[in-house]
Amino acid sequence: STPKPAPAPPSADADRERPYTMTLLSAPSFSSANNPAPLSEAFRSETRDLNPRDAHALLEAPPGSGPAAFLCELLARSGAARTDRFVREAEALGFRVETLRAGELLATRGNGAGATFAASLRSPHGDARFRVRDASIWGAGAADGPGALAAFLYGARSGGRVIALAGASAEAAFEAAFVHDEPPGLVVVAQPGGCEVLTDAAPGRLIAELSVERPHGDHSPEDEALGWWRRVTARADRLNAEQAVEGSSDQDTDRLRVHAVGMRSACDARVRTARLTLESTLPAWITPSEWASQLSPIAPDRSLLSRSGHAAAAQTHDDTLALARRAFGETPSRRSAPQAGLLNEAIAAFGGRAVGFGPGEPSVVGAHNEHVSIGDLERTAEQAARLAAEALATEARDRR
Repeated sequence: STPKPAPAPPSADADRERPYTMTLLSAPSFSSANNPAPLSEAFRSETRDLNPRDAHALLEAPPGSGPAAFLCELLARSGAARTDRFVREAEALGFRVETLRAGELLATRGNGAGATFAASLRSPHGDARFRVRDASIWGAGAADGPGALAAFLYGARSGGRVIALAGASAEAAFEAAFVHDEPPGLVVVAQPGGCEVLTDAAPGRLIAELSVERPHGDHSPEDEALGWWRRVTARADRLNAEQAVEGSSDQDTDRLRVHAVGMRSACDARVRTARLTLESTLPAWITPSEWASQLSPIAPDRSLLSRSGHAAAAQTHDDTLALARRAFGETPSRRSAPQAGLLNEAIAAFGGRAVGFGPGEPSVVGAHNEHVSIGDLERTAEQAARLAAEALATEARDRR
C-alpha cells in the first residue's frame, strides 16, 4: 500500500492558541546538603500529558534542587498532597511546622524572630499542571502564591516564620500565628512584581454610576453621560497636576486614575436612559468621599449619581521601607498593589510593618500563560534571605 504522507508541522499560531498541558520529566535526584528532600515519584516517571509535537525542542527537565524544583513539586500537586509536600520540604530544611486553627501552616526556623513571610499555598485559578520551558516554570500559581512561597521558604532558612495560607481569612491566620508572641518587626507577603520591586500599599477605589434620563426628542442621554466622563477625567488631571504627580502609567503609586467600566442604554415609550459606570483608583492623598464631592457638581442636571468605594490602605512605615532598602543594598523600585487583598490585611494587622514582594509579573497571574523565570525565583529567594537577615539584625540592635 502507498504510505501516507507525513502531516504538515503545526504553525506557530496553532501553538499559541492551544495551552500546553502538564509535563513531568525525569530529572536528577533532589539531594544535597541544603536540599535533603528527594524528588517525588512524579519527577521519576515518564512524561505525562505531553504534547508530542513540543517534546523535541520546547520542554526542559525540571531543576534538580532549590526553590525552582520545590515549586515544580508544589504545582504537580493539589489539595492535601500539596500541603503534605510543603510540610516535608519545610521539615527537611529545618523548620518546625504546625497547623493553625484556621487551617494554615506555620513554619518556624530558630526562635521565629525577624521576618515573617506569608503566601497562599493554593492556586485558585488553576489545577495541578505545569511545564518547564525557556528557563521558566509555567502553570497556575507559578507567578502568584505558590511561586512566592517556594522562594520565601528557602529565603527564611536563616531564621523567621513562613505562613502557608490555605484560603481562609489571612487576618485570622496572622492572629493565630502571633497569639502568644510579639508581632514581627517585618512582614513580607506575596505580591507579584519581580525580585527588585517592593509593594507598599494597595490603592483605594471609588465606583460611580451616573444615570441620565431624557424624554424622546430631548438631548441624547448618552452624549450627556460621555460629557460628564470627559469632565471627570479633566478634573482628575487637574488634581494630579496640583499634587505634582507626573506620568500616566497604571503602576504610578500616587496618581488618581479614572476609566470607564461601561455604558448601558434603555428606552421605553416615554424616555431614553443611559447609565455610565466609572471606576477611579485612588492614591493615599484623596479619600473616596473627597473624590465623590468633586463628581457631583459636574454631573448633568436631572441625573442620579450613586457611589461606593474604600480608601487606600494605611501606608507602610518609613522605618520598614528603610529596613528593606538596607537589605536590598540599594533603593528598590516601589509600586502600589493593583487591588486590595493580602497586603492590605497584613498592613492593617501589623500597623504598617508589612510590604509586598514576590517573583513573577502581575500581568500573567491567572492567565493561561502564567509563568515565572527560574532566575527570578532564585533571586527572590536570595532577596528574601537578605530581608530575613536584616530583620534579625534590626531586632538585635533595637534590644540593645
